[in-house]
Amino acid sequence: GPAAPSARAAGRRTMAAALALYLLVAADPAPSRARLSLHRLRGGLTDPTSPPLYRLRYFDARGVAELARVTLRAAGVVFEDARFPVAMVDGMPRTPEFAAAKESGDLAANMGRVPILDVLDPSGAVEASIGQSHAIERYVARAHGLLGGSLLEAAAAEALREHCQDIRNAYSKAVPPFSPDDESKAARKAHWYKNELPQWLPRPPGGLG
Repeated sequence: GPAAPSARAAGRRTMAAALALYLLVAADPAPSRARLSLHRLRGGLTDPTSPPLYRLRYFDARGVAELARVTLRAAGVVFEDARFPVAMVDGMPRTPEFAAAKESGDLAANMGRVPILDVLDPSGAVEASIGQSHAIERYVARAHGLLGGSLLEAAAAEALREHCQDIRNAYSKAVPPFSPDDESKAARKAHWYKNELPQWLPRPPGGLG
């Protein structure tokens, strides 16, 4: 039956908090191994010694997989954060392990791209693989009760996700990924956070305030 009001509110707050933190950390594509503490929103991780439920495959960067990582941690599930190494050569990213996986057909679930979420059985075998970052985020949110208790609450959470994406796109346009880390980039970044970001954040979208 329908979720109780308290459960709906908790799910809505959890998703909103996860998305808000994503907005703070996802704009900068630089590699990060920081362990987020969003699992506290749902009472802690499941037993970290238990087999992972998922394997999330992406580059060793935040990029378009970061919201999936945040959502998995918000759900409190154990997952393998599998990252293809990224080496900068003459100012350009080089990813030989990713190229090999693509060539082998191992990334077919996303048409030779990442991210990919592998759904694992208790033995660690892959039951299914899901491509496309938005599809992964929504699958995890639905599977673990992070989309509220009604279609309208789910739509409100998904709208917030799209607002976050619009903001991230605006940042990437102002401060392009992999642009040289020089004084010009630092100035553009400081200007964006001081002058442009506040224009995007007057209030939360309807239904999530």
